[in-house]
Amino acid sequence: MQPAHAQTPTDIEISQIKSLLGFTPDVTRKVVRASFDSQPELKRYDAAQQDCLLDALQPEVEGKLSEAFGDLFEDSETVAAWLRFAGTPGGAKLTGAMRAGVDAMINGGTAPNPFGTVSGMTAAERADVAAFMESPAAGVLKKDFPDLEKPVAFGQDAARKCGIDEWNES
Repeated sequence: MQPAHAQTPTDIEISQIKSLLGFTPDVTRKVVRASFDSQPELKRYDAAQQDCLLDALQPEVEGKLSEAFGDLFEDSETVAAWLRFAGTPGGAKLTGAMRAGVDAMINGGTAPNPFGTVSGMTAAERADVAAFMESPAAGVLKKDFPDLEKPVAFGQDAARKCGIDEWNES
């Protein structure tokens, strides 16, 4: 719960934290593309129509993802604490492993084991991680990622823009 005096994270702060943790626009596009590939009803559209739908949908998905990160991190101080942590040698290694995990999830690779990452650190790097884990900002790690609402752009307007005459809302 956010204290009364806490400032909601700014768009720039949310962008920084998303990037720090590996959630770049390119990653979002790959996730949406994978979602398309898993939906048989979208396979009936040609590649150009699918790309058009993807282009229409991505800004809204990015916005919803940013809202979810804002909800997850709650306030500017939490974001700042994460960014400070990432600037330490131990924090740089741990957040690097987090980014590698996101990359592995998206690209089908093997995610690094966080325990292996920590055990491979120097004593000073482990101290960075231990200090951070004792801070309120580490509480983010205990939270579930917020559910993303289905984007509304994915509908009749996007279909029309993409040259799709028959659109079935489901």
